[in-house]
Amino acid sequence: MRTHRAATVGLVCLTAVLSTGAGPLRAQPPSPGEGVIVDEYTKTRLGENALTRTIDTCALLDPGSVKEIFGAPPRVISLNGFDRCSMTVEPTGDSLRSWSISVNTGFTTVTKTDNAETLDLHGRTFARRKDRELPGLVDFRCTWALLSDGQGTPTVELGVDWHGMKNEPPPKPQCDLAKAYLPKVAPYLITPSRRGEGASKPELTLPTKDPCVAMPELAKRFGKPGQQPKMTSVSPFSCTLALSAYDPRSRERPEEIEVSFRWADNPAHKAANPVTIGGKPGNMAERGIDKKCQVDLQYDPTMVPERYATEPDGRDVQTITVVAKTCDVAQPAAELAVKGAR
Repeated sequence: MRTHRAATVGLVCLTAVLSTGAGPLRAQPPSPGEGVIVDEYTKTRLGENALTRTIDTCALLDPGSVKEIFGAPPRVISLNGFDRCSMTVEPTGDSLRSWSISVNTGFTTVTKTDNAETLDLHGRTFARRKDRELPGLVDFRCTWALLSDGQGTPTVELGVDWHGMKNEPPPKPQCDLAKAYLPKVAPYLITPSRRGEGASKPELTLPTKDPCVAMPELAKRFGKPGQQPKMTSVSPFSCTLALSAYDPRSRERPEEIEVSFRWADNPAHKAANPVTIGGKPGNMAERGIDKKCQVDLQYDPTMVPERYATEPDGRDVQTITVVAKTCDVAQPAAELAVKGAR
């Protein structure tokens, strides 16, 4: 058993809370694929995605040890997505010069064979990404990754970025600070807190839901004669159902229905085309880029304080998004997505 230290997301003054670890992570069962084609790659992703959804991302950070390493406590903790969380540190009190300490789960560009260095901590190996060459720019980001061990441990990435004026260098090399901070958070990255344990506030429930749950019902409702729908899911929080196959002769893309669970702008706030679907308020509109119909629904009104928020009701919330070829499909598809997320 170990102690987790986390902080309330969004607060300028951070309040640390303690909770105890509850053993190794176990993934929720992958979504069933009844009535749809699911290839082997997608089947593998479903298991990995289910594991990632159990992780309380913001609890991977340790606000308490930031001042020791970076010279100041975190100014704010921000949820950047259900699988991404970051802390902002302003060592001089100037918002134009700051550190960003971030974590993301489920994906990394670092590999066991392609890295700058490795570090063994608590029986696991962390690898640092090689410095990037950015034409005309200086790379002030340093990234360490805990790679999956193939035994049910998710991939987790820790990044440290410096944000200064133009190419102003950081007060200390970013990789020196990242390497010093990594041992502080390594226990949390190796054995992460699970959603529902109360390690971070507010508690969010939509990230625990599987966006692929609605796919069999969508296939029954919108499937085309003679064609079996195909399901893909490359992200823990999105799932796509192809109702038709790609036609190489016409180069016409498959007709698809995409369901995503997001941390996004409140769609019920000043909605241009307000709708209520499955009891959830939101917005439905045709997209200008591809003329598809997009439905965004407020899953829950839970919000977090934001440093620069000007409109209290315009902040990010848990959002269900459904995209389809037409609104005649998107609206009933959104109703099934809401049903699947209950």
